[in-house]
Amino acid sequence: MLRRRLGLLLAALCLAAPLHTAMAAQARNAPPDWWIDIANDRADAIRADLTQGADPNLESPKGQPGIMAAVTSGSWKTFDV
Repeated sequence: MLRRRLGLLLAALCLAAPLHTAMAAQARNAPPDWWIDIANDRADAIRADLTQGADPNLESPKGQPGIMAAVTSGSWKTFDV
């Protein structure tokens, strides 16, 4: 019984690892101040990053896309961008 549970736990960890790695890679590929600019409602900086090719669908380390990070921060100018 214990052996089966350990096997299931190992399988779950193996399935979750690629998801965690992908999320961490996305967070690393964001422009340097992307999340800080979103949190501080720096719409002009976000607009500049987007024109340079930043992906607006990047997920934060918390797993939120930028638009949701803007909502939770109350960054409404950034939300509009």
